[in-house]
Amino acid sequence: MHTFLFPLFMNFEEYTLEELKGVLANFTEGSDQDYKEDIILNEINNSKSTIKKEINSNKNIINLLKELSMKIENMKKENEKMGLEECSKCIKLLSKIQNDIHLIKSKELKIQKKTKGVKMALVISTLLYVFNYLLKKMYL
Repeated sequence: MHTFLFPLFMNFEEYTLEELKGVLANFTEGSDQDYKEDIILNEINNSKSTIKKEINSNKNIINLLKELSMKIENMKKENEKMGLEECSKCIKLLSKIQNDIHLIKSKELKIQKKTKGVKMALVISTLLYVFNYLLKKMYL
């Protein structure tokens, strides 16, 4: 029994959702447990789809900002000939866009960390179910 739990706990990122679902199915009994399992899995699936949508949205925004950044860079080169005032406006706008790109990328990293948290939550809840099951068997 320990040889099964130890690798599951240590390498949780290597397990797929289906494998973890199988682990839950093996150690849960009764309709109440099945209901809880379904709630957990639904939450995970909803979180994953929301996170994918956010990442795709962020990628589109980043692409638009990069395109705008290139246009401003070209404008900046053209405006250098015209005068310092126009050039400084372009530089400020360019730095703001580069800031926005950085913020969106950092938000995307936070979103990716959330997916690891969801996987960890599934593993922890699985282990809690397993220990609950074992305690019931030992004391009943």
